[in-house]
Amino acid sequence: MRDELARQLGRRRTRLVLGLMLFIPLALVLVYVLRGAPELAPGATPSLQQLADGSALAFTSFVLYLCAPLLLVAVAALFAGDSVASEAAWGTLRYLLAAPVARRRLLARKLVAALALTLLALLLLAGTSLVAGLVAFGWHPLDTPVGGSIATGPASWRLVLALAYVLVSLLPFAAIALWFSTLSESPLAPVAGSVGVAVVAQILDVLPTLGRVRAALPTHYAYDWLDFYVDPPSATDASAGVLQAAIITIAALAAAWWSFARRDVNG
Repeated sequence: MRDELARQLGRRRTRLVLGLMLFIPLALVLVYVLRGAPELAPGATPSLQQLADGSALAFTSFVLYLCAPLLLVAVAALFAGDSVASEAAWGTLRYLLAAPVARRRLLARKLVAALALTLLALLLLAGTSLVAGLVAFGWHPLDTPVGGSIATGPASWRLVLALAYVLVSLLPFAAIALWFSTLSESPLAPVAGSVGVAVVAQILDVLPTLGRVRAALPTHYAYDWLDFYVDPPSATDASAGVLQAAIITIAALAAAWWSFARRDVNG
């Protein structure tokens, strides 16, 4: 496992992705410092974007809101989708499959490495946002879009819960990308496929004519970590999102294991 992580961290695309996680918060905080937050129309309800310059916690929450639905999905899909397909593209997969190592163990090692890198990317994004927000905006209570504010202590714990929820919401897309990776010899195809699932799901989720069917879409509960910022916090929809993520992840991993176990040793 250590060798797999070291190899992945040594790749240029990994360093570029992790560098992007550092760059985005710094670029956003610079925009807020130079231009300020967007003006609020009279009588309108403030959004996270308009509250982002209130404190480090508010700025981090806004960055998470901005990046979680698609950018972090693409990051998770990249790390998981590239894991097996890149070996096939390089011609090394046949040697890995011929080695006296169980295929399930090999795939599990690839999955754990991909999830570890995804977690690292998420922590870099949140950590950089928190530090940049602290320097630019200070450490103050978190003003919420629904009105009122949350003290820094409780707000910090709710941000931790939000990060944990976002990580769980990324698992289905990582699992789908891993499944597609066992079917492809092109590293880009699994990534594009998993991100495509997310994009299509988000488009379908805005169609009210689908009714309750939308609850089955993997992006339906993507923003429900915001319920942690309600006072008192609500976990009803977030619990449904965790359950849905678990079901989709297990199903996609089962498909990946089934496909990889039957993959040709020459593939």
